[in-house]
Amino acid sequence: MRYLQKVLYLTAGVGEQLLRCGAEIARVEETMERIAKHYGTTKQQVFIISNGVFVNLEMGTEERETSLEPIMSTSVDLNKLCELNNLSRKIEQMDLEIDAAIEEFEVIRQGRKYNKWLHVLCSGIGAAAFCYFLGGGTLDCMAACLMGILVWGFFLALEPLHLSNVLLHIAASFIAAGGCVLMMRMGMVENLDKAIVGAIIPLLPSVAFVNGVRDLVDQNYISGGVRMVDAILLFTCITTGVFLALQLGGRV
Repeated sequence: MRYLQKVLYLTAGVGEQLLRCGAEIARVEETMERIAKHYGTTKQQVFIISNGVFVNLEMGTEERETSLEPIMSTSVDLNKLCELNNLSRKIEQMDLEIDAAIEEFEVIRQGRKYNKWLHVLCSGIGAAAFCYFLGGGTLDCMAACLMGILVWGFFLALEPLHLSNVLLHIAASFIAAGGCVLMMRMGMVENLDKAIVGAIIPLLPSVAFVNGVRDLVDQNYISGGVRMVDAILLFTCITTGVFLALQLGGRV
């Protein structure tokens, strides 16, 4: 692999992984340009949208390399995001050679594999914590915790089927709200509203919404608009699922 191809591979790869982890567009562009400049490229053309990374690098007047990295799916991974940012700082501050930087990047790309049951448990704990912050009682927090575990287990069980996010969020929020209504009828919930809000917290696309706002402020209107529409659509799906559960449970 020629030197410029290595630089392009590292630059495009870091940008792709940052975008997959939920980083805002401006941060991705700045990081990629800094890496490319550090390794001696004379011209950097970077264009980022919510589902694609376009890079063109030039070294002198004779060498040019271009890359397009499509992004089919994104998720929030703050640990990998932090490691990628640390790598970009090390490249500038410690003057890492390109081969060493690529080797470290490959380790980061693999990521740390978390146990799925840990995800499920954290979903339940997060749901209970938010219910408590909102003023829910002990029974409400227990119900929110149970529904948080059930909802994330539902997501993990259907993950191999690659179903639409719209259907998944409607179904998951319906299960969460319906479970809370059922437990209230059994006397296991005191404040239905607080229990439901806590239970659906793990479903909220909060990071995508905030990044959409930041992208719009940074004048990245295409990416910001796409992220905002996606987040608002999921908010609507969650609302629909809760409404259906309350309607069928006779609480509306």
